[in-house]
Amino acid sequence: MQLLQLSLLTSSLISLTNAVGPAKNCGLINKMKCPQGLNPCCSQFGECGAGAFCLGGCDPRYSATQDSCMPAPISRGGSWPFSSRAQITDAHEYLGDASKADWVMMEGGEMTVDDKSSVTLKMGKEKAQTGTVFSSASYIWYGKVKASIKSSRGAGVVTGFMLFGNTRDEIDFEWTGNDLGKVQTNFYFQGVENHTNFFHYPTPEKPNPAYKPFNTFSEWHEYEIDWTPDSIKWKMNGVLIREKKKADTMQSDGLYHYPQTPCRVQFSIWPGGAANAPTGQRDWAGGNIDWVNHPDIKEMGYYYTSIKDVSITPYEPPKGTKIDGKKSYIWMNPAKNWTQEEVVMSDASSILASPISNGQPSSKVWSLVSEEDLKGIETLPGLVGTGRIVLGGSKGKDGVISAYSGAARVVVARLAVVAAVFAVFI
Repeated sequence: MQLLQLSLLTSSLISLTNAVGPAKNCGLINKMKCPQGLNPCCSQFGECGAGAFCLGGCDPRYSATQDSCMPAPISRGGSWPFSSRAQITDAHEYLGDASKADWVMMEGGEMTVDDKSSVTLKMGKEKAQTGTVFSSASYIWYGKVKASIKSSRGAGVVTGFMLFGNTRDEIDFEWTGNDLGKVQTNFYFQGVENHTNFFHYPTPEKPNPAYKPFNTFSEWHEYEIDWTPDSIKWKMNGVLIREKKKADTMQSDGLYHYPQTPCRVQFSIWPGGAANAPTGQRDWAGGNIDWVNHPDIKEMGYYYTSIKDVSITPYEPPKGTKIDGKKSYIWMNPAKNWTQEEVVMSDASSILASPISNGQPSSKVWSLVSEEDLKGIETLPGLVGTGRIVLGGSKGKDGVISAYSGAARVVVARLAVVAAVFAVFI
């Protein structure tokens, strides 16, 4: 992705967001932190808020204080056939208790659990046009994650399977719908863009003897991320297609630019080819999305990706980890580099006291908040401007991107769709 184009898009969307609501922007691009007060948490989407903003995706580097973000619940691991919605909740219902829900669907998305024991994530012209993101409620800090996936298809339509941390460490598989015979892999350290981290499979230059032609849309394929303190291995159908060693990621700042902090598991379908997306991103995704004549739109009314047989196997924490408990991950305070050495295992609770709370001890609860204060609190990331306290999942405007990574491209695409829709009315 071209950073200049992304920055220009971000600037225009900041203006748009400021025009439609009071939300504050935060994050990596503008290096802005959320202010102390009612909305101290910087979400995955570069918005300041409370409640769910302070849960999964809350970036402690750009929140008012690092303890504005709630502790991250530690994954127990397991397997999910997805035969029902029993283990899935919506973002507006989730307050951080990972013992009550294994998976959380972001507001504004759409999904179904079908009779073949799989989850289908949807992106339609009329509903969920900004895509759907589906995340684990808890975090792993090194481990093995497997999933069988049928990707979406169609120019501009992108499917993602990734590990994503609150400080934007990321490991991913991605599929562009215009090239169903390839798989893309990537990784990021704290959201920093490095185009040399990108890799296609198969690569003509280095043919894999185990390679056989495949179709990512019509066929189920098993994908695996095996993440240790020393290396990342990407596998497809049990075959190693890429390996990256931490030792090879040292940079001039003296840090290993290697994903090394707790991450959630995320699956997504998103509009890489949205009309207002950055040109470089749209080209990478295969061009503009066809919202009229594509077979999936004509037949189903939406684009889709299917996921089944997900398994998560957490590994033991790295040597030297400070262990004060086994319920959640927190940061040493103050954290300096936001690296592996500063992660602490604790017994701190990951559960919000109320939908408007945050991780700070003085965080407000319902009974202490005035009616005027309620009007200014944002509680659902990605839905800034919906009327603030959202308990029923109402729709609204998206926030502003705050990183350059693969996960950030999802946000850029969501914003581009929102900007295009908003432009119709001005």
